[in-house]
Amino acid sequence: MFKVRSRSKYDQIKALVQGQDQSTSKGSRRTKERKIGEVIQKVQKWRQLYYQNCESLEEAAKKVGISKKSLDDYFL
Repeated sequence: MFKVRSRSKYDQIKALVQGQDQSTSKGSRRTKERKIGEVIQKVQKWRQLYYQNCESLEEAAKKVGISKKSLDDYFL
Protein backbone atom coordinates (compact mmCIF):
# COMPACT_ATOMS: atom_id res chain seq x y z
CA MET A 1 0.00 0.00 0.00
CA PHE A 2 1.13 3.50 -0.83
CA LYS A 3 0.46 6.56 1.28
CA VAL A 4 -0.56 9.57 -0.76
CA ARG A 5 -0.30 13.09 0.54
CA SER A 6 -2.93 15.57 -0.52
CA ARG A 7 -0.25 18.26 -0.79
CA SER A 8 3.52 18.15 -0.82
CA LYS A 9 5.46 19.95 1.89
CA TYR A 10 6.83 22.30 -0.78
CA ASP A 11 3.27 23.26 -1.81
CA GLN A 12 2.32 23.86 1.84
CA ILE A 13 5.32 26.13 2.42
CA LYS A 14 4.72 27.95 -0.85
CA ALA A 15 1.06 28.56 0.09
CA LEU A 16 2.08 29.92 3.50
CA VAL A 17 4.63 32.29 1.98
CA GLN A 18 2.07 33.55 -0.52
CA GLY A 19 -0.49 34.05 2.26
CA GLN A 20 -2.99 31.55 0.93
CA ASP A 21 -5.30 29.67 3.25
CA GLN A 22 -4.89 25.96 3.63
CA SER A 23 -8.25 24.31 3.20
CA THR A 24 -7.28 21.41 5.47
CA SER A 25 -6.10 23.64 8.30
CA LYS A 26 -8.30 24.27 11.34
CA GLY A 27 -5.85 26.55 13.11
CA SER A 28 -5.91 30.09 14.36
CA ARG A 29 -8.79 32.54 14.11
CA ARG A 30 -6.35 35.41 13.58
CA THR A 31 -7.28 37.33 10.47
CA LYS A 32 -4.65 40.04 10.37
CA GLU A 33 -1.00 40.07 11.26
CA ARG A 34 0.44 43.41 12.36
CA LYS A 35 4.00 44.56 11.94
CA ILE A 36 5.88 45.85 14.98
CA GLY A 37 6.24 49.34 13.54
CA GLU A 38 2.51 49.53 12.87
CA VAL A 39 1.74 48.38 16.42
CA ILE A 40 4.05 51.00 17.93
CA GLN A 41 2.40 53.76 15.89
CA LYS A 42 -1.11 52.62 16.81
CA VAL A 43 -0.28 52.43 20.53
CA GLN A 44 1.32 55.89 20.43
CA LYS A 45 -1.74 57.33 18.68
CA TRP A 46 -4.06 55.58 21.16
CA ARG A 47 -2.26 56.99 24.21
CA GLN A 48 -1.99 60.43 22.57
CA LEU A 49 -5.76 60.53 22.01
CA TYR A 50 -6.28 59.45 25.60
CA TYR A 51 -4.01 62.09 27.16
CA GLN A 52 -4.66 65.07 24.87
CA ASN A 53 -8.41 64.77 24.33
CA CYS A 54 -9.36 63.44 27.77
CA GLU A 55 -11.15 60.55 26.08
CA SER A 56 -11.60 57.17 27.66
CA LEU A 57 -9.26 54.42 26.54
CA GLU A 58 -12.21 52.63 24.91
CA GLU A 59 -13.14 55.70 22.83
CA ALA A 60 -9.54 56.24 21.79
CA ALA A 61 -9.25 52.57 20.78
CA LYS A 62 -12.30 52.88 18.55
CA LYS A 63 -10.70 55.85 16.77
CA VAL A 64 -7.47 53.91 16.29
CA GLY A 65 -9.39 50.92 14.95
CA ILE A 66 -7.99 48.24 17.28
CA SER A 67 -9.68 46.76 20.33
CA LYS A 68 -8.72 48.15 23.73
CA LYS A 69 -7.70 44.69 24.92
CA SER A 70 -5.22 44.29 22.05
CA LEU A 71 -3.83 47.78 22.60
CA ASP A 72 -3.44 47.06 26.33
CA ASP A 73 -1.54 43.87 25.50
CA TYR A 74 0.70 45.70 23.04
CA PHE A 75 1.31 48.52 25.54
CA LEU A 76 2.51 46.09 28.19
